Amino acid sequence: MNDPQDGIAITVEGPVFTINIDRPAARNALTAGAARALHGALRSFEGDDTARAAVLHGRHGGCA
Repeated sequence: MNDPQDGIAITVEGPVFTINIDRPAARNALTAGAARALHGALRSFEGDDTARAAVLHGRHGGCA
């Protein structure tokens, strides 16, 4: 897993990107910075020719 940026972390296992939103205090609501980090994570997935699937996951039981 990479270092979380604004509560967004990426795990890559083979062709699968898992993008974790980890902002439990905000019930995983996105700030402007978190939205930019999420956009960057999706761009990383899009730019990887070996990637086949992206999973968006809200950690700690919630995603707003």
